[in-house]
Amino acid sequence: MTPHGWLPMVSFSAAIFIGSWGLLVIPFFVMAEILPTKVRSFSATVFMIIQWPITFLLVKYFIIIGYDYGWHTCIWFFAACCVLQVAFIIFMQPETKGKSTEEIIEILSKKK
Repeated sequence: MTPHGWLPMVSFSAAIFIGSWGLLVIPFFVMAEILPTKVRSFSATVFMIIQWPITFLLVKYFIIIGYDYGWHTCIWFFAACCVLQVAFIIFMQPETKGKSTEEIIEILSKKK
């Protein structure tokens, strides 16, 4: 073990701790903003059922991918995923500021 072997675990733990104050709660705010009241609780449940296994796989395979393909490849892959997520939000997420739930649902219905 290298002298800095503790750094990845501390960094990952700090990211989860700090993320829970900001970025990790954004999907729940988005669901509350754009989904009809009838499906919010079901959608949150489905989101959590999907999110936690993906998070588990991310934690499990991050080190393995880093060792097998190199840390640069691993970090670039996750950076590319972040860029794709930002592009999705910019082009697919409707603006909800100052709009009622009914207006938002109408906007989302027209996008189909």
